[in-house]
Amino acid sequence: DQGVFRSVRNDFSHGKVLKIPKALLDSPVPITMKDMTMLSKGNRQPYTMFYHQNKDDLYIGDVGFGDWGTTERIFMAPDASTIKNGQTPYNWGWPCLEGMYSSINNKFNGVGYNPFDSPSEKTRRAYLAEKNLKTCLGVYEAVDAIVKYKAPSYLADPMFRAPIFEYRNEVLDPDYETLCGMSNAAITSVFVYEGDKMPAKYRGKLMFADHVKKCLWYFETDENGNPNTNKRPHVILSNTDIIDMELGPDGAIYLSDYRANRVYRMFEFGTIYDENPKPITPAPTAAPFSIPYPIMKAQTCFDGRFMPELSWQRNDDGSYYSEIVLEAATYETKEGFTRTRTINGMIPAPVIRMKACGTYYLKYFNNLDGWPAGFDGDGAVNSIHDPLKTSLHLHGLHVSGMAPGDDVFGIIDPGDSLQYKYVIPCDHVGGTHFYHPHHHGSVVLNTDAGVAGMLIIESGAHEAKDMPLSIQAMPEQIMVIQEFNPINTIAHADLAKDKLFTTTAVTPYELVNGCEEPQFTLEQGRWTRLRILNVGQEYNSYIEILPSDPNNGKCSMGLLAKDGIWVKEIPRMLGDNRIFVSISSRVDVAVRCPTAGVNHNVRYKHIGETGIESAHTIAIVKVVGSNRGPSPNLDVWKPCRPAYLVDQQGGDAVGESLSMEVRDGLNAYLFTGPEDYFVEVKTNVWYEWKITASEMHPFHVHINPLQFGELAVENQFPEVPNWNQEGDWIDTISVPGAAPMKIRPERFLGKMVMHCHVAQHSDLGIIGVALITGEGDDGDGDGKVYNYGTCNKNIPMSQSYKEQPHAVPGKIEAEEFDKGGEGIAYHNLNFDRNKGSSMRDGEAVEIDLFGAISYVNYIFKGEWMKYTVDVKNAGFYTVALSVATDSVPEGMQWSMWLDAGNGCPAANSPGNLVTVSDPNWDGTGADDAFEEYLVNASFQLPIGKHTLMFCFEAVNAGFNFDYINLDFCGGTAASCGERRKLMNVNKQGEITVSPGGDLI
Repeated sequence: DQGVFRSVRNDFSHGKVLKIPKALLDSPVPITMKDMTMLSKGNRQPYTMFYHQNKDDLYIGDVGFGDWGTTERIFMAPDASTIKNGQTPYNWGWPCLEGMYSSINNKFNGVGYNPFDSPSEKTRRAYLAEKNLKTCLGVYEAVDAIVKYKAPSYLADPMFRAPIFEYRNEVLDPDYETLCGMSNAAITSVFVYEGDKMPAKYRGKLMFADHVKKCLWYFETDENGNPNTNKRPHVILSNTDIIDMELGPDGAIYLSDYRANRVYRMFEFGTIYDENPKPITPAPTAAPFSIPYPIMKAQTCFDGRFMPELSWQRNDDGSYYSEIVLEAATYETKEGFTRTRTINGMIPAPVIRMKACGTYYLKYFNNLDGWPAGFDGDGAVNSIHDPLKTSLHLHGLHVSGMAPGDDVFGIIDPGDSLQYKYVIPCDHVGGTHFYHPHHHGSVVLNTDAGVAGMLIIESGAHEAKDMPLSIQAMPEQIMVIQEFNPINTIAHADLAKDKLFTTTAVTPYELVNGCEEPQFTLEQGRWTRLRILNVGQEYNSYIEILPSDPNNGKCSMGLLAKDGIWVKEIPRMLGDNRIFVSISSRVDVAVRCPTAGVNHNVRYKHIGETGIESAHTIAIVKVVGSNRGPSPNLDVWKPCRPAYLVDQQGGDAVGESLSMEVRDGLNAYLFTGPEDYFVEVKTNVWYEWKITASEMHPFHVHINPLQFGELAVENQFPEVPNWNQEGDWIDTISVPGAAPMKIRPERFLGKMVMHCHVAQHSDLGIIGVALITGEGDDGDGDGKVYNYGTCNKNIPMSQSYKEQPHAVPGKIEAEEFDKGGEGIAYHNLNFDRNKGSSMRDGEAVEIDLFGAISYVNYIFKGEWMKYTVDVKNAGFYTVALSVATDSVPEGMQWSMWLDAGNGCPAANSPGNLVTVSDPNWDGTGADDAFEEYLVNASFQLPIGKHTLMFCFEAVNAGFNFDYINLDFCGGTAASCGERRKLMNVNKQGEITVSPGGDLI
């Protein structure tokens, strides 16, 4: 019963308030605990104390563990000077007890006591019972007497005293509910004013300040002149970080503001006169504020099957380019009107897709010019400031953290832009990630107010090679959960003097894909992959999918990936249908629901939030009928691991271990700047970090993920048992207790940022930078990989759909693309159509049937298909596609390649036979009116066995695709021209042909 229990044991100094005898203050020899008087025990962190000499009362402000609603406590030790050495000290009860109430509202609303309800209290109590230890028995018995309003038993500790006041969550002073509203707390100062230079209502009053809530309060007094803590405290100051208060010789209160690096003097105007008064300069009159330009209405509420996506433009060298814009927009929910920041005017921001081995240029425009600049921090780097400045972070990606890559310290001022260059390594595992602004000081004003979007890395051929078709072909839906807490965001905006954010909403709420309680439709009996992104604010949560009527059968659920990385064996079935999410988690889960017509509720619950007993519904899953049989259970798959995700081997280099507490800093370190490195690590060296307090401060590491070491029972949340498993890779850790984590910096040199992912905490300084040294890429790498870990470096060739390759010249049915699967024979975006294909049901490409015609449809930008052919005649050919559509917003655009590799080549690569860009093509009039689209160009094909790849890189195709007609012209390009004239086909848009070919 040592560890935290030392706080209530008399034989340790931990958790004690000790008084040093006056005679020993100048002792020339060390004094021991026996020489001192123990005034109290059962403290956790008695950060602040005030001795009220007039009443002989000692007030103690004790910072609790912080995992429940009332863990900041104020204790009062009466007659403090009368306690002599050897007497029984006051006992505040920690760690046996965190608080007597679940929440401050419960206390003042008359709900009553509810002790031992926090996770930490339950865990400790269970531990003592298991070990048959009586360490907390005296506290338990004393608390039982208070709760039941009865005389204490002889086993109760007679010196136990409950807090005179306790708080953490919720608003303390309802008259100012938009102030001091942050749910976290840390009491930092207690003080009783006994002077005569303050207004009468403050004299003799107990005051206390909180470092997190940034406020100072006072209590009224009762008839005996003691603090009346049965009434709510009143706000004196807001937007301050008071950590100490003292009575000055002039009768004023002197207050130390930690964040502002200032000392304030507070007194009633006119009661103190300076001998040399400085002239008072009137404050300048602020110009009346007006909105600088019309504000757009945000696009919100998107179907999880077809979320809006950022459109990439393919450059000639094969790289990609796109733009995003930070801009103001408004939206409305049932909670009220909100004006906030958005990316491209959307909540959530558009989905970004990238591919392994790709180079992406993303230009980020800051269009917030015209708004007032707000608070610039005034030298306080760790504060909520710079509301109009921004930068960008791709959360979860294994890419360089140096400019022009994922450098979060680049600053984009209002009206400016910055172009990022992201080189995605060729071995990057496919997964679900997200992106959000990351300028230090304004992260909370952006991410917590809606500026976040999902980012998907598509699986490359190296990992797709061994992936079962049941997973390759699984249709996908996207679920972006965003929490909004209007009161907190208003408070953050006030701290930053931000004029842009405003809202009439008060109650916290969630949006799912920008909707309030949207509906997801799933096909009966078939597996669907849900890509889930949780953009929380301060609580860990769980998500469960359960039938609306408990008499109906549950869906089957299998875990696929955490934080964008496959779990070690797939699927990991979830018998309770419950998923854990921290405040930046991504979870990929396969879902199969058995019965059509049955609705299932997607339920959401904060872990550790007081006053809310059960999960609430944030979305509905509607199961629709299917014209095919149910899917079998998923094949078991053990994914290969690229080099940056391999397990530690016996001969690997091992570095120095590190114990890290994430609480009021990283081991008490607070951020001072990007060049002040918190720790130094080397590439290809394994480090073990033992991380504590992450259950309240989820800890995120950029660039390199963390791997769980050997875990204990206490490293699991009771609500989601066994969620954390040894060997799992994550980028944000939030677990109870001290969690052993492994990290091996791999490949990328320079800065590796790590921080608490509670955005407010990060802005206030719980962030550090590691310096990665050794051999590797300092930001100018090309993404090439030479060590593919346990993945196969060699990618197999696709195989002809039929026993023999397709004969050319001739027709090739579009649906008869090669065998080999994702990344080898085709690339397909698996949008969920709630129905299967008419043929090749085990593969991802969407195939439908109209009468006797089978055709490929839902061809999206970036997809491709490969066909193995046997060219009978060398010479010049034309190509026509049989297509049908009634709507062609972007015309006809695609390209055809000879003997290409895996993935569409760059425009200037060899092998390009024809590239079509015909924006004027207006379709065929109907989705079933198939016509041949004959390309106005010729190209050469050599004799023999080859592959033809059809790439749809430019735009979504927008047509149904029946077949390919490859027609032989002859030995010259001119011969194709003669055939074209006979067909009387009009000239088309821009056509590019291969060397030797010609426009006809």
